[in-house]
Amino acid sequence: MAAKEKARNDLEPACVAILAALEPSEALLKDPGPALRDAARLIAKTPELLATDFDRMLKENFAKCAYSRSVQVPTDRICWLLSSNRVESTPDLANRSIITRVRKKPPGFEYETYAEGSLIDHVRAKADYYLSCVFAVVRWWYRHGKPRTPDTRHDFREWCQTLDWITQQAFFLPPLLDGHQCEQQRIGNSGLSWLREVATSVDKLKRLEEGLRANDIIDVCEATDVQIPGCSEATPPDQIPMVIGKILKPIFSSAVTVEVGGYRIKRETRDEYDPENRMERPVHYHFFTRAGERSPLD
Repeated sequence: MAAKEKARNDLEPACVAILAALEPSEALLKDPGPALRDAARLIAKTPELLATDFDRMLKENFAKCAYSRSVQVPTDRICWLLSSNRVESTPDLANRSIITRVRKKPPGFEYETYAEGSLIDHVRAKADYYLSCVFAVVRWWYRHGKPRTPDTRHDFREWCQTLDWITQQAFFLPPLLDGHQCEQQRIGNSGLSWLREVATSVDKLKRLEEGLRANDIIDVCEATDVQIPGCSEATPPDQIPMVIGKILKPIFSSAVTVEVGGYRIKRETRDEYDPENRMERPVHYHFFTRAGERSPLD
């Protein structure tokens, strides 16, 4: 993760920690084994835990701990904040997650400046004010009878329905869970996680709305150092398009358009003549656009 991107992803938990008067513990997890063995002690001391390499922790250690002796720890005042651009979770864990998406601003966007310096400095200086704003919103919701919306798109229904009502009624914003199920599917599906990386790279290379075939996607991955799942340096180049085809086939098996990570990807299949085999064969083209923006392809 690039330093600039990492800093951007860490802004939210840092601000939360300031307002809650907590000192967050960042588990770098260079050696996740000891971190998991000491999990109970870590949780007891650290109400807010930041894990920056959660994907590796899941793969390398959770399976090892599956048959370990259970340890009961209090979790009523625990806030787990997990950050990973390439996280690959299980569908069950994805259904239990609240995913916060960071929408990047376009190049040249001017962020607001603060007299105190950085955003973190500003929040630290105005912590009492911002915390009182949170309490004011909660008090306003309580005075209205603690209402909830009927939204059932998440397993944590009481929490999400309450926050959904506040989001819409207090801030006049769209429903809280719009697009959230797509993100849950993404982190529970390695192919979708990879496709999100590809979409971000296509945007960086200014190739949105181009029809990209498998070989074009390979070029995008090579230009932006995106690892193709199932491929290594030993993979023959002529086999890589087949690997990409296997990744994309289940993603587009039930729909020609999918949304992931703020992008919409539409697959279009055309019959084209193959001069080498002297026959027509289907060729898949993939058009990447930003979700929410109207595309001439629609």
